[in-house]
Amino acid sequence: MKEGFLAFGFFIILGLLSGCNQQTIEEIDTAQFKQFMEDEESGFVALTYYTDQEAENMARVTKVLKDNKKFTKHFSYVKQNTENDRHFLYNNGIEQNTETLAYYKKGVLWEEFNFPREWDSEEMMKLHKFVKKIKMQES
Repeated sequence: MKEGFLAFGFFIILGLLSGCNQQTIEEIDTAQFKQFMEDEESGFVALTYYTDQEAENMARVTKVLKDNKKFTKHFSYVKQNTENDRHFLYNNGIEQNTETLAYYKKGVLWEEFNFPREWDSEEMMKLHKFVKKIKMQES
């Protein structure tokens, strides 16, 4: 049942993304994440851990970023940590916490938004404010 629901959510996200003329989410692997930091890039990175919440979290992030004409990179901890290394993030120089949307400024973690366990209108507003604040700081 859960796999069916996750697959359904995944296809909804894909449908949303395919309808856009600009991709909102770019899936990245560990090497690409490290390269992003080494190249001192700026931008958003969503780091997910709980696969049962991944589709909903990314759908919420997609909506807010699309509304603000921003995009994000998505790094799935579970998909990348194939050896179950408890120190995987640390060993790869990643300071970002799991289940967060973070903003990196010139390759350095600048600020994070923690994904809630359950989304409601208040949490959506907090995410929207987080993205707006970063957008204003970029200007």
